[in-house]
Formats: sequence, structure tokens, C-alpha cells
Amino acid sequence: MNVIPKVKLCLLLVLIPTIPALLLHYRKNIAQIPSLYRVLWVASFLINMLAGSVPGRLESLQGGVPWESFFQPSAWAFSLWGVIYASELISVLHVGLSGEPTNALRKAVPFWVAGNLFQALWCAAFRPAFINVLWLPTALLALAGSSFALAHLELTSSIRYLSSAFNAEAQRHLYLVRFPLALHSAWLAAATLLNFNSWLAVSKISTDSQLASSFLSAYGAATIGAVFTWKTRDPSIAFTIAWALAALSDRTREKSAVALVTEGKGLNKKG
Repeated sequence: MNVIPKVKLCLLLVLIPTIPALLLHYRKNIAQIPSLYRVLWVASFLINMLAGSVPGRLESLQGGVPWESFFQPSAWAFSLWGVIYASELISVLHVGLSGEPTNALRKAVPFWVAGNLFQALWCAAFRPAFINVLWLPTALLALAGSSFALAHLELTSSIRYLSSAFNAEAQRHLYLVRFPLALHSAWLAAATLLNFNSWLAVSKISTDSQLASSFLSAYGAATIGAVFTWKTRDPSIAFTIAWALAALSDRTREKSAVALVTEGKGLNKKG
């Protein structure tokens, strides 16, 4: 029986509302101090990278995660992280060195910072010590994905405004920054559903309920992708969701515990 570290848990629970509260409170300051938005953009990205480099998360355990879930993609799906972080590195360098267009990036920076900080907290929460409270990393991923999506919407709004103002150069700058945000926000939407179904598996709810949740999650991911793509006219979102669902289908068809259930053999959990 895992003992939950109560001090760490309390700290995480305190930080969750603190992040948006501070960003909303100091939003005007970000606009008033000329280069602050550039510093925050770069610093929050580096914090996320540093948090992600700390070993010991559940998915890095030898033998994989200690549960079996219906909603699990094939391993090749996670190669998308390479594209996300490579493109984000380029966009972060652009913001840090150029910072153009200023007004659009200043509007998006609170959401960008929040997304990176929430994902950094997820890195701290998705660990063996918190395996009995997997709802926490699930919530953190949902908050991170929502924050990146809001940053994406801010940039989309600015792109449309610049289109009406015939400012093609500024639009190109924003497309450069928006592309990795599209991939990141859509991928975290899928990852949130993955964490949610992992929580159900660890909670040992009935096999039928887990199977129903996996189907609803797949339909939910497709719906989220379709709506967000239509709203933003950004095909990168649809591509990311399609990538995640293709990986889910591949795992389900060949390796998943779904096959065991459909063959009447039940669901085997690890450890």
C-alpha cells in the first residue's frame, strides 16, 4: 500500500489555484514592463523542460506503468513529443530574441506560462508516490492543455486581426509560435484522457466501466479535435488528434487488453 506524501500533496494542491491567481493579478504588469513577457515566455519553457528531465515518473518505470488500461496508445505515438519540443524551441528562441508582434504575444503569455507550469507540476505528480491519487496528474494535464489552448486562441484572434490589417509579416511570426501550441494543446487533450483512464484502472472499477470509458474517451478526443479545428481553422490540431487515435487503434487491435475482454478472458492487471 503506497503512502501518499501529504506535505507534497498539499503543496501541489496549493500551487494549482496560485498559478492562475498570480498571472491574472499581474497581467497588467506584464503589459507595462517592456521585455517582461519575453523573459516569462522563455523562463516558463525552461522550467517545464527542467521538470520533465527529472527521472522517476511512472511511465519511465522498468516494465512500464504498473496497470493495464484499455485506453493506451502504441509507443510510437510518443515520438510526437520530439516534433512538439523542437518546434517549441524554435518559437521560444523567436520570442526571446525578437518578441514580435509584441501585443499579440503579451496577450498570450499568461496562458503560455500557466500551461508550462501546470505541466511541470504534472511531472512532479505523475510518480509512484501519487499512484493512488492519479486524479491529480489528470487534473494537472487538463489544466495545462486548456492553458495552451487558450494561448492558441489568443494567437488565432491576433492572426485574424492582422489579416484584416494586411500585416502579413506579423502573421507569419504568429504562425511560427502558434504551430507548436496547436500540437501541444491537442496532444495534452489526448494525454488527459489517457491519464483519466489510467486512474480508472488503478481505482479497480469494473471492466465494463473501463471499456465504456475508453470508447467515450476516443469519441471525446475526436469531438474536441473537430470542434477546435473548426473554430481555429488550424489543421495541426486535427492531425495531432488523428495521430493519437491511430496509435490507440494500433495498440487496441494488436496488444491491448481489449482483445482479452472480447475473447472472454477478462482483464489482467500488472502487479
